[in-house]
Amino acid sequence: MNESRRRTMRAGISTAAAAALLLGTGGAASAGGGGAQVTKASGPTYLYGTVNPLAGVALEIHAVQTPSEKAIVSLHATGFAPNLAGRTFGAHVHVNACGATGAVAGGHHQNSLPTTDLEAREIWLDLTVDAGGTAQARATRDWVFTSSAQSVVVHESPTDPTTGGAGPRLACTDAPFRL
Repeated sequence: MNESRRRTMRAGISTAAAAALLLGTGGAASAGGGGAQVTKASGPTYLYGTVNPLAGVALEIHAVQTPSEKAIVSLHATGFAPNLAGRTFGAHVHVNACGATGAVAGGHHQNSLPTTDLEAREIWLDLTVDAGGTAQARATRDWVFTSSAQSVVVHESPTDPTTGGAGPRLACTDAPFRL
């Protein structure tokens, strides 16, 4: 993939504006004080496979780590083909940056919480496409990123709640979660 397809950026937007984007309030929210750290990235950076339902889809990732040690991550997608309405794609935060193949992003980022609940240790952002060709997801966790988490991967199928699997990797967007 050529370098012009890479469109990752770190935004210097206000905490309130970031929270508003995450919460869908159009600017009337606060993320819990002045010390929140904000990341915004857009893509997809890489598409995988020859026939990819995410071709032409724009992905935008917003992440906030609040002073009260919560991670809030949202994924917004636009530009899905009309025939994809109702379809759900699994999406997760992964440990490595994107690369030429889906495998480069590595496995799912996992927090080291002492829990057997897989979803509570990971960030799952499954996307269900609406009739207008858009989808969005948000996850809030009671922890912040303390180790490698560098991308969001969109998968072919919804996330299996038992295994966390979601089928082949379709797209990957770099996102600097190590705030």
